[in-house]
Amino acid sequence: MIDISINPGEEPEEIKELRDNLRVQLSIPIRLLGIDGTVMDTVSMNLSEGGIFIVTENPPTPGGSCWVEIVSLGGKEVLRGKVDVRWCISKPVGEFPCGFGGRFIKVELQGQDSIQAVVQSALRRKSVQVHIKNLGNPEKLAKDISDIQNIIIPDETQPFISEYGKHGDRDEFIWRWVYQGLRLTALSSVDSALWDEVQIIKMLGVMFDVMLDDAADNIQDKELVEQLLLIPFEGSFINKQKIPSEHVKYLKFTIKLWNEIKDRMQKLPRYSEFKRLMEFDYRQLLNCMRYALLVNNDPRCLNLAEHDLYQPHNMHMMISSTIDLMGSSVFDTGEIGILREVTWNAQVMGRIGNAVSTWQRELKDNDFTSGIFAMALTNGVLSHEDLLDPDVDKVENCLLKSQLEEKMLFEWGKHREKISTLASRIKTINIESLLEGLDRLIGIHLGSRGLK
Repeated sequence: MIDISINPGEEPEEIKELRDNLRVQLSIPIRLLGIDGTVMDTVSMNLSEGGIFIVTENPPTPGGSCWVEIVSLGGKEVLRGKVDVRWCISKPVGEFPCGFGGRFIKVELQGQDSIQAVVQSALRRKSVQVHIKNLGNPEKLAKDISDIQNIIIPDETQPFISEYGKHGDRDEFIWRWVYQGLRLTALSSVDSALWDEVQIIKMLGVMFDVMLDDAADNIQDKELVEQLLLIPFEGSFINKQKIPSEHVKYLKFTIKLWNEIKDRMQKLPRYSEFKRLMEFDYRQLLNCMRYALLVNNDPRCLNLAEHDLYQPHNMHMMISSTIDLMGSSVFDTGEIGILREVTWNAQVMGRIGNAVSTWQRELKDNDFTSGIFAMALTNGVLSHEDLLDPDVDKVENCLLKSQLEEKMLFEWGKHREKISTLASRIKTINIESLLEGLDRLIGIHLGSRGLK
């Protein structure tokens, strides 16, 4: 056994093992239990499935052993085990503070399972952090945003963008951003002759989505929202008399948008084949808007489970995928189930990117449909009372200190990993290309904070 305080210039094999083993930097509360009944609370520096480094000014002698409890992973004890003290540091050396490295020699089975889960989760989190850090290179982001500013939007969409400006307050950057996002995440199966037309339909679809979203999140007029939601499938029941006169033009423009979308979709070669699927996807979007209105009228309704169930549909990605299929002659319908699972994960990734990059603007607008607010309630960072009459600066500071953005981006990585595992099961669409597009999408989300 080596006490490296005696030979501080040497690196023992145990430290090399720390680097080579699946050991991750992880600071969690640890309780040391002495054989004489003494108890000392401290923290770990790192953890692996087989060992641990514990920070303490008075490390035990190498060759001995001690009992430890990991007492705060998810707020409950997950491990009680005996540790063989392999080496100790009585004076800080390099990255290591005073403490000792030990190997687990007796661990309850449940505890061992927990260690494995914690280590694997931490490794995945580190991998996601590195991946997103690479995607978020400042120079690359600056170029991506500059490219968006210079994108030429299809002429067919310009009249609608101009007319949107009479009803909404989002500037033209958002439409350039949307067009780029749609191109990045388009399915590779779309016929080249239909590529431009499909992107136009999807862009008008996103504008229709925005009109519904602005009504639910900003105007927050229940009657207006209900009339808008009738447009796709129950248009004959629209009653303009039920909404304030100042919103009639808003309603008429949204109807005009939908008619253009429908007319263009019906001309796609596989429209009839995927019509019912498209209707299903749009009904999910309509229900998402009802949920948004519900939450913004009474934030006490907000919870993470329902947010994650409804709000991702606001990203329009399931709808966009179905529209892509209407223009994809090579797509094998036998792969539709797996593709929709892929697209569902992609849609959640899109929602996370949107939430991380827009929640500060939404907070100022009293729009609490972002996932960061739902997650903050679940994690005890905020209470529902904080959202009823919010102190904007206080809520913003709480969220910035909470590291919830990091947790959300970790969830983004888990969904990306799921798509990667499904990729080999789809032959008629290049899922690796979609993953590359989703990587670029999260980049332009992060790079456009404050711009959309």
